[in-house]
Amino acid sequence: MLSAFALFAGVAIIGGWLVLTKDWRDSARFSAKPAFIRKTRIEAGRGSLPERMRFDVEGYYFRIAYAYQVEGQTYLGKRFSAMREPFFLSEADAEAFAALYPEESAITIRVDPENPARTLVERQLIFADKLPLYAGLAALALGALTF
Repeated sequence: MLSAFALFAGVAIIGGWLVLTKDWRDSARFSAKPAFIRKTRIEAGRGSLPERMRFDVEGYYFRIAYAYQVEGQTYLGKRFSAMREPFFLSEADAEAFAALYPEESAITIRVDPENPARTLVERQLIFADKLPLYAGLAALALGALTF
């Protein structure tokens, strides 16, 4: 009974992880393009820092808007990451991060060649984003070992 449950749980967890990471996986085929930072701002809000085991806490988001061109057409992008937007517990940390992206500066973004309106600045998967995959693999291994 444990083996069937563990196998089912492993498949369900990995399936859920694949759904949640679809944008991140898709972004592997995005091409690099130059962009120009139009505006950045720090915005107070509630968020999570799973890598620090902090969930639903007050903090600060970094927001960005950038302009870029594809085949002569200008687009405006606002997405920073495929998985999560930058979130900080202190305003000072958010401002230090924002200093890495000064307004009116050039950056390189990633653009979906099939949908140029779909972009991101950073393609990053942190350890906490991988935990469901590891849990699913562990459940599959447990199910296989007890089968």
